[in-house]
Amino acid sequence: MKTKGKITLLLAVVAALLIGANAFVMLSEDDNAPVINLPSGTAQYTEGMTDSELLEGVTATDDRDGDVSDSIRVGEILRSGDGSQVTVVYVARDSKDNIAQASRIMQTSTYGAQPSAEDSQEESGPVENSGDASGGETAAQIETPEPTEVPVENTQTDANELGRAENDAAIAALPAGAPRMYLTEYAVSIPVGTEFNSLGYVEDIQDDLDLRDELFTKIQITGNVDITTPGTYELFYYVIDNDGNTSNQARLSVTVA
Repeated sequence: MKTKGKITLLLAVVAALLIGANAFVMLSEDDNAPVINLPSGTAQYTEGMTDSELLEGVTATDDRDGDVSDSIRVGEILRSGDGSQVTVVYVARDSKDNIAQASRIMQTSTYGAQPSAEDSQEESGPVENSGDASGGETAAQIETPEPTEVPVENTQTDANELGRAENDAAIAALPAGAPRMYLTEYAVSIPVGTEFNSLGYVEDIQDDLDLRDELFTKIQITGNVDITTPGTYELFYYVIDNDGNTSNQARLSVTVA
């Protein structure tokens, strides 16, 4: 009986140690990406701005590492079709290589600028009055031709195709062994109040070793969509495989209107 009691006690100690070790591992795991904080208000973008200028006022915090603002980098600068604004993408990471991504829209400072009266006069020269008292036409009487209508392009389709091309380029630049993320759409528009399922836009994930179904459980999405407030939002999808390789970050632009 004494031997049996010792064995029971030993098993209890081993079980307690295993539970403690498991709890330690769970507590030490860090799957939370940092949070990137962007300055509020409308920002102006000027051609040739440096990364340090674009990073002014941008910070990042992590629930484990605290302030990780030093890790923030400017990922890319995307221009709108009409040139009126740019989207600046920021990337930050913590000590466990959890990656966060955020973007803000900046208005271009030169878009829509009208030439001054002096500039117009310098370009076209002074207007001469060729009319006379006998009824000749003056410059003011010459009719201005009607503006030609420019067909409205399907900007949603253009944005989707542009996003697909950007994603293909990002995949082509991946190192060997990295997973590849594909979306069904890269730019969508939904009515205000419509239920939105972000995972529903993931088309496929491919990897040289990991199974597709396993990778789907590891999808990480940064950004958010407020279905109650009209506007354009951006989500970024990526995954890290079992070897620590990070996929491309597929961007989905969501317009709530």
